[in-house]
Formats: sequence, C-alpha cells, structure tokens
Amino acid sequence: MENITVSPVPCPAPFNTTLDAATPQVVNSDFNAAQLANYQGALNYTGNNKAYAHTFIWKPNTCCCVITSATLTVKLKALEGGVSTTSSDCGNDLISIVGFGGIGLITSERVYSSVIPPFPVNTIVTKTFTIQGSALNKLNTEHTLSFFVENDSSVLSATLQLSGCCLSK
Repeated sequence: MENITVSPVPCPAPFNTTLDAATPQVVNSDFNAAQLANYQGALNYTGNNKAYAHTFIWKPNTCCCVITSATLTVKLKALEGGVSTTSSDCGNDLISIVGFGGIGLITSERVYSSVIPPFPVNTIVTKTFTIQGSALNKLNTEHTLSFFVENDSSVLSATLQLSGCCLSK
C-alpha cells in the first residue's frame, strides 16, 4: 500500500475584519422574552436596572467564506458599587453569549469576576471571549452573534474580531 501525503492548501482569500457595537442592533430570535422585556442597546448607557443586548451581524464578501477564529471583547463600567456576587447590585451581573431564544452558547461569566468586592461605582473591566463551538458554528451558518449583559452595568464598547477564509475575493 502506498502512503499518500496531503499538503494543506493555503487560503485563496484570507480575511480579517472587526465589527463594533456602535450601531444598536438586536436579532429578537437570539434572545428570550425576559431578556427582550427590559433592555437597551445604547453604548455608555447611564441608568441602572436595564440590561444590554446586542447582535453582531457578519456580512461575508462572497458566498463561500468561513470564520476560523473569532474574539469578542466587551468593555464595561459599574453603574453602582458592587457589594458581593449575591447582592442585588452590579456585583452579581452576568455577561452571556446567547442565541436560539436566549440559550447560552458559551458559559456565562460574572462581569466583575476579576474585581474583589466591594468595589466602587464606575469600576471598569474588559471581558474577552474566544468564540468556538456552537457560537462559532452560528456565526458561520446564520452570520450572527448576540450577547446580553445584566442590568447594573454599562457597556462602553464591544468588538467582534473575525478571521477566516473565502474561496474567492
């Protein structure tokens, strides 16, 4: 039997692009009714008790493109002080990557997991997620990725960095 060696073929049209959340957009089918009931989509929102929801929409240049890696980066600010992870202030806020009616595509995380409570109002944190598994599959099939932040944190900025390959330009 003869050994056959297959060499990888370089991508004919690699791409790198960054999407941002400057323009509010929400694909309702990615969220559940409770998430849609009391959210806002404006960056740097200053009132508490309103969650934040956003959907990134990727528009590939051609019909034959695939995202091979993606990174979501979200910068957040505490709208009130955080007493603990069990209190009803921003200390218990979660950030979630969701789809298909609010199903978590990546395990939710505490927004202020890197900060030891108590912490003051206006505490700023940056959360970074490597998008993989079902979330990456959703980006490639539906071209959307949504995230949700609980109600006592303001989203200052959010970007989704995408890298991949297209078969043509």
